[in-house]
Amino acid sequence: APSYWSDCSLRYLEHSLKRGVDYCLRNPPDSVYGGARCGNGLLEAGEECDCGPVLIEGAQCASGECCNSDTCQVKEATVVCREATNSCDLPEYCDGQMEHCPADFFVQDGLRCPDHPTVCFLHFTSLEEFFSSSFCA
Repeated sequence: APSYWSDCSLRYLEHSLKRGVDYCLRNPPDSVYGGARCGNGLLEAGEECDCGPVLIEGAQCASGECCNSDTCQVKEATVVCREATNSCDLPEYCDGQMEHCPADFFVQDGLRCPDHPTVCFLHFTSLEEFFSSSFCA
């Protein structure tokens, strides 16, 4: 699951919020869709508390790229959870504590690509790759 918004998405969101699209976000419903349910993390009528979903005894995780689905344990910090997509991208590793892969990291813009005669620019190996991609304008 992505953990950050692109500049393009943020601009679109800001534009939409200025037009009043946030009405539903600021107008909570009287009741939760599907009715009250124990374990959904919401304190609803008739509940004293609701801790949300609970893991089985001994489990550290239940989902995510860094969760071993056979053992329900978080994978070690040496396990690659996202491969690099090009020479300007860096591989990501599980941290040994969280079940999800960390944010996608890239080589700093302006650094020479190790296997390309150009420099990295906005996570691309060349301006040609950048302009030929489906980039949000």
